[in-house]
Amino acid sequence: MKFSQLAHEKSASLWLSSKNHPFIKGIEDGTLPLSAFKAYLIQDNYYVKNYLAIYDKILATSQDSQVIDALKSGIQAITAYDVDQPNGIYQGLNMTNDEIQQAEILPTTYHYTCHMHHAFDSYGEVHALAALLPCPWLYLEIFQEMLARKDYLKGT
Repeated sequence: MKFSQLAHEKSASLWLSSKNHPFIKGIEDGTLPLSAFKAYLIQDNYYVKNYLAIYDKILATSQDSQVIDALKSGIQAITAYDVDQPNGIYQGLNMTNDEIQQAEILPTTYHYTCHMHHAFDSYGEVHALAALLPCPWLYLEIFQEMLARKDYLKGT
């Protein structure tokens, strides 16, 4: 069994808790308050900047062509969503750059981003990749399960 499979199996109860979190359920059923979503976007903006900074650190040091190609592809996918662009989702929600930049970064966001940097700075590329993996993996599973339960793409 691969390490990632074993880790996923051993943390199944934590993943289930994340998947059933009120924030996720609120997104799924449309009851999440807009203020909560805006607060999430502010934290996510900080997180994504740090996530990409770790990508840059790995790209600057990696000798593994598969890792380099995967990270370059990931950067393209992430930046395609215009995280920092003024005409993106932030503008659609009437969120200003000042509002985003001046917002308090919550402890959970701060600690997770510190963890990602520490994994690279103290242990190198492999540990950093392991620190990066849980978030997109969990999001992928959440969205796959949501789509399996309801046709969100057609708005029904």
